Amino acid sequence: MSATASYPHQPDYRRAEGAHTASHVPPTPPVDRTPPSLSGAAQLVVVGLAVLAGAAISLLRYLDVFTASWPVIWAASLATALAVMAIGVIAGAIAGRGGGGLTVTTAILAIPVVGATASAYVQDGPWGTTWTDSGNWDGGVVTGNVTEGYDLSFGEGTIDLRQLTGTSAAEATPVDVNLSFSTADLVVPDNVDVFLDADSSFGSVNSPSVGTDDAGRLQVVDAPGDEQIVVKADVSFSTLNVRAEAPATTSNTQN
Repeated sequence: MSATASYPHQPDYRRAEGAHTASHVPPTPPVDRTPPSLSGAAQLVVVGLAVLAGAAISLLRYLDVFTASWPVIWAASLATALAVMAIGVIAGAIAGRGGGGLTVTTAILAIPVVGATASAYVQDGPWGTTWTDSGNWDGGVVTGNVTEGYDLSFGEGTIDLRQLTGTSAAEATPVDVNLSFSTADLVVPDNVDVFLDADSSFGSVNSPSVGTDDAGRLQVVDAPGDEQIVVKADVSFSTLNVRAEAPATTSNTQN
């Protein structure tokens, strides 16, 4: 038998080696079809516009363009900011861009919007009187008295001081009035001198005036006699409206 003879039953190792190599070709990597997110600059622009829109609502309330109570204004401000951010996410989706961190921020902002809306409804809606009268929450209600001072936060109310008769200048003790994100009417008697010492940082004071004294206090009423009343008001993001009326027969401080 010749040395070069071939045997039918002998495998072709070269063919097997080629087949083995072809079976280990790496698969084609999957295509990432996730749309690119909005750029960081674009997301910051949307957040900035949302903050400005929400602040504009509060500013319009501060300028008395809107007359709703402050809890309602806060809810509206947050809802406006949420709407602007949602519009940014939708506009990005239309342009084929993902929201990225803007989507997460919008979802998180929805939580305080719901809370603020519920709070405004509880205070101004049918539950407001019952909850307030129970003493569980003083927000939005005038609290205090002449001795300890009056406080009002996130609400509207009237502070009536017409029952005061005034004292001499040496004995006059200021009546403290502290307002935060509120609107209050301060009613003073018109038969004694009334001086108003107001710190109206980020707030406004609307009051009649007959001048100022040596201490720089606004004189609201100039009446015969030496008796006087001094009101020291801290008005923060609020509006204080002052008016003088005839003395009341009974004391009355109401919401």
